[in-house]
Amino acid sequence: LVPLVRTIYSSVRQVSNALMERSNRYESVVLVEYPREGLYVFGFITGDGPDQVQAVAGEEVYNVFLPNSPNPTGGRLVMVPADQVHEIDMSVRRGVRLLVTTGIAEQQEEAAALARENGLL
Repeated sequence: LVPLVRTIYSSVRQVSNALMERSNRYESVVLVEYPREGLYVFGFITGDGPDQVQAVAGEEVYNVFLPNSPNPTGGRLVMVPADQVHEIDMSVRRGVRLLVTTGIAEQQEEAAALARENGLL
């Protein structure tokens, strides 16, 4: 079991480090109701929606990347109307960490403790 945990931890750490390097490209962490009303997913605003999309939507839209968890290098880009984007007070770094750990170890200290418990640190 420990070799499996070590492999998963090291893979997650590599993905997390790669994302942290890219995370400064994200503007902020947001919540978007997706895939249906009442369910919220984390997203990262990557910019304003293209003019062509805003013309079709008839309102201001944002480009929002909705990453997968636990591998947030994959996901989908959606154009979301501004009034449906809920910005939250969370750093991009913390948002990525939450996604990578699937919510198990939200705080950095919790992630380190989890790794120590499994003999990875």
